Amino acid sequence: MAKGYVYILKTTAGNRYIGSTINLERRYTEHRTGKVLPTKNKLQVTLLAYRKFSDVKEAAIWEKKYKQSHGQLERDVKKGILVGVPDGYLPAG
Repeated sequence: MAKGYVYILKTTAGNRYIGSTINLERRYTEHRTGKVLPTKNKLQVTLLAYRKFSDVKEAAIWEKKYKQSHGQLERDVKKGILVGVPDGYLPAG
């Protein structure tokens, strides 16, 4: 079963971007190098937090929940469900 991630980026404008992927390292690199349209003109992006799932379908469901309810996102950050990322750190697989 493929793993999945929901991730939160911070853009230079101070906005958050929420996405999901099966490969967090690759996707973050794509964002940082301007290959993702929604963040292309908002470089530099910083990975703020992520949440690991057993599969990408579940990650996509939670991505949608977080986009619809920033209150849910904030609660999960406070509970430690989303793992905060120190500046410059990227989790291994």
